[in-house]
Amino acid sequence: MSEFMRDMDMPLPKEEESHEEGRQITSGVGNVVGRKYLVQNFEDIDPIRIIDYAVSLRDQSYRLGQICATALDDSYELIYSFDKDLILHNIRTVLPRENDGMNSITRVYWSAFIYENEMHDLFGIEFKHSELDYKGGFFKLAQKTPWAIRG
Repeated sequence: MSEFMRDMDMPLPKEEESHEEGRQITSGVGNVVGRKYLVQNFEDIDPIRIIDYAVSLRDQSYRLGQICATALDDSYELIYSFDKDLILHNIRTVLPRENDGMNSITRVYWSAFIYENEMHDLFGIEFKHSELDYKGGFFKLAQKTPWAIRG
């Protein structure tokens, strides 16, 4: 049981064997709500290497699942998730609070523009060489970069 589900006092999904490889997670009424990954891993990399990793994973037919950021005390942690055949490969990188920005992966994965613009608006993280840069105007926010590290 995950700590999140235990803490939230939520019912656990039922696990059922699928006819396909892996397992399906179903709700109490039998609807498929997600898949369980057979392999999940995290790899820490230097921010400068993100494009090399994105190209390598694209060339292996991985799809971009998501990119997220969180503010730590004096840095930002970014996690890029890629999946293929029930394998979830996560790339974690850390940017110092004061940084020159992150290289955009939109030339490799076009859909990354959504995540990159969101992180720019919410955290103030700049993405260099983006194929579609809203320049801080992706969301209409009451406060500019509300989740940026202040100090």
